[in-house]
Amino acid sequence: MSGKIISVYSSKGGVGKTVIATFLSSAFRLYTERKILLVDFGYPFSNDIYKLLKINNKQYYKRLSKYINIDPDSLLFKSIRSYAYFHDLTEIYILSLSESDENIHLLTPSSIEYMLKQLQRAYDYIILDIGMLINSIVERILDLSGIILIPFINDYLAIDKTINDLLLLRSKNYPFQKIEVVENMYQSNSSINQYSSMKMKELIKLKSIFSKISYNESFYSKMNEDGKYFSNYPDDHFTKSFDALFSKTYNHTALINSRDKEVEDDTFDIDKFKLSITKELQDALDKIDEKIDEEFDKRAIIEISRIIDETSSIKSRKLRTRLVKELFQEKLKLGPIEDLLDDPSISEIMVNSFDKIYVERKGIIELTDKKFLSESSLQKVIETIVGKVNRKIDKKSPMVDARLEKDGSRVNAVIKPISVKGPVLTIRKFTKEYVNIQSLIKNNSMNLQIADFLKAAVKAKLNILISGSTGSGKTTLLNILSEYISIEERIVTIEDSAELNLKHPHVVTLETKPQTPDDKNEITIRDIVKNALRMRPDRIIVGECRGGEALDMLQAMGTGHSGSMTSIHANSTRDALSRIETLVMFVGSELSSKAIKDQIVAAIDIIVQIKRFKDGSRKIVQVSEVTGIEDDFISTGDIFIYKQTGEKFDKTFGDFVATGNPPKCWNIFREKNIDIDKEIFWKS
Repeated sequence: MSGKIISVYSSKGGVGKTVIATFLSSAFRLYTERKILLVDFGYPFSNDIYKLLKINNKQYYKRLSKYINIDPDSLLFKSIRSYAYFHDLTEIYILSLSESDENIHLLTPSSIEYMLKQLQRAYDYIILDIGMLINSIVERILDLSGIILIPFINDYLAIDKTINDLLLLRSKNYPFQKIEVVENMYQSNSSINQYSSMKMKELIKLKSIFSKISYNESFYSKMNEDGKYFSNYPDDHFTKSFDALFSKTYNHTALINSRDKEVEDDTFDIDKFKLSITKELQDALDKIDEKIDEEFDKRAIIEISRIIDETSSIKSRKLRTRLVKELFQEKLKLGPIEDLLDDPSISEIMVNSFDKIYVERKGIIELTDKKFLSESSLQKVIETIVGKVNRKIDKKSPMVDARLEKDGSRVNAVIKPISVKGPVLTIRKFTKEYVNIQSLIKNNSMNLQIADFLKAAVKAKLNILISGSTGSGKTTLLNILSEYISIEERIVTIEDSAELNLKHPHVVTLETKPQTPDDKNEITIRDIVKNALRMRPDRIIVGECRGGEALDMLQAMGTGHSGSMTSIHANSTRDALSRIETLVMFVGSELSSKAIKDQIVAAIDIIVQIKRFKDGSRKIVQVSEVTGIEDDFISTGDIFIYKQTGEKFDKTFGDFVATGNPPKCWNIFREKNIDIDKEIFWKS
């Protein structure tokens, strides 16, 4: 049987913490006749206990720091069990730490835990006097404690500090069942004022008084006469108050069951519990006004912890921390996908249903163990996401394209009746790392020659069409190429949902406005392209052409807005041109097929094809130049291609090669004094 740990903690000095820890240890020894260890862990690792017990000879000061840098599996470390100083009068053992001790800077949460677990094997009760601000070491001690006693005096500042200590412990997910407040009544009633009285009511509302310690002027000296104050003066108020404190502490449920918390994590039904407190929790959170409360998140966490205290007997801080985090995320953030959004290794999140969430890591799709509490929880998160960017989703408008407000990541959501099995959410994450053209070269998405050519094409104000499938990296390439646009130029970007993040000082960002049941006034990409022409743009960048805007984009590119860029879904550069032609025809334009082809040839100079391979890698597989019309077909010439040579261990291998056909735009580069080596086009 391992010893039980009792912590007497306060971040406020002068409240009698050391007195209570010391005499509680004496009471435990007297009434249990067990082996008791008292540890002086006061700030700043002082020797108050030795002073209180008038132990003046420093050779008796036994320092725990001696064991800080010792292998916990060694025999020397195990000698800690018999290292403490034995105080003859009180019959308790004493250890301490001091800020001046050797190796004190090496003290860690793990090392203090190793020490305490060894000491638990030698002592029945370990009482710690802790008087410092909470840090990781104190947190570990409090984790190991069966009960935490917080003493205070009836003074405004002391009570206020105690309230703050309680709220801090609650915010750190310590169960209130094992935290108790002890009033030290050494201060006379005459000094208690109305402000202290008001603070006391606030404290009692938070946590009722566990026990009260009476004050006796003579107990210090008499205690040090023979160490038997409690047995010699059984009727003294001081003795009776410590009898009560001992009895309550000894019989405290949290102390008795302090070892039960380890089994909770495996047996507790988290989902069932979360469902049981949904309404109560929501009612409590609704009372906190997010708009005016600067500490909304902190207060919300404290409220969640309070409700867990009031509706359960969960002792495990690990389990409580998980519960608080999940409830906070589900009620106030984005639920279980919050952690996935913070994971830099994840590029896509796919929520197929409330209990099935997939992610893509390095091109590989995998099922996670994350899940929403219910369909309604998932739908609420979807509504929160789209609502923050002025989008709406409901039964009348059951699908939506949007973006995450905080980083612009692409979002698509569908709900019933379109989605038969409930809400579906897909998020294409934007990398938080800065990606440039050197990054693509390093990742073997292109070679240096292709990079030099594309930089020259942007600087020469050639119109570029980027083609590829979903998730191939079209938007990323648009962002990267925009870095080579002169800072003197004005750029207008147009998208369904603003995703482009151009590193340019002069950018106007525009996005569409969908039609809703409440607002029939839809604004399409085509509407915005037409308007953008009156905004004096030097270049227009359309995130993706999917409809009639293709015609307006072609006209803009061919009539004074050279250097513009857009992207399209297609499997090759030739398919991209055919798709542009089809989109223009679908507009209902009276233009003939030949006229449409003429516009395409006049507008588009370069087509870049990107492909995503099975191993998740993305590569530029074709860079083509539009050269004209031959036999009623738009002719193109490949400048660079990617030749795949094979696959091994699910990895794609190949080479970027030049076709040996210098492009016609070479002459434009020369005219504009753009320095590029013609040798990069030689066949390789």
